Amino acid sequence: MAELFGKHISRSDLLRRIGNIAQAGGTRLVELKDGKERGVRAIEFDTGTGFRFTVLVDRAMDVFSASYCGRSLCWHSVAGAAAPHYFDPRGLGWLWTFPGGLVTTCGLVQAGGACTDEGEELGLHGRVSGIPASNVSHGTRWEGDDCILFAQGTVVEGRIFGWK
Repeated sequence: MAELFGKHISRSDLLRRIGNIAQAGGTRLVELKDGKERGVRAIEFDTGTGFRFTVLVDRAMDVFSASYCGRSLCWHSVAGAAAPHYFDPRGLGWLWTFPGGLVTTCGLVQAGGACTDEGEELGLHGRVSGIPASNVSHGTRWEGDDCILFAQGTVVEGRIFGWK
């Protein structure tokens, strides 16, 4: 059941009182426009409870920003939400585009310091956090009186004749 202004309210009562569910919360696809973030797709979530967060579609669906009642719950690096084309997979290059945030995906193939493994050079934490998601969808759906906010996408780290 939804909670609005500290009171539990049914789906039908809520929808009778508002013109659009976005008034109470929801998701919204946006595109960042400034500096190294230019072109990065993001999904903004507003839960309607004071908790808000942003998922970076073009950075492995990582959770970049999060706040509760206007107070930040995360740390951001100087790189910000840099677009994937700035990613450098060599050595410590990952640090040039590490955004910080609430959740950053580190490696599927490599999740540690830069090294050479079976003759292959692997950079710090791997490539996955620089891979854009595909087949992305987001929105709200009702399950009884519960409004569910969702986002989903597919992130594939792999190469031909190699790991996937």
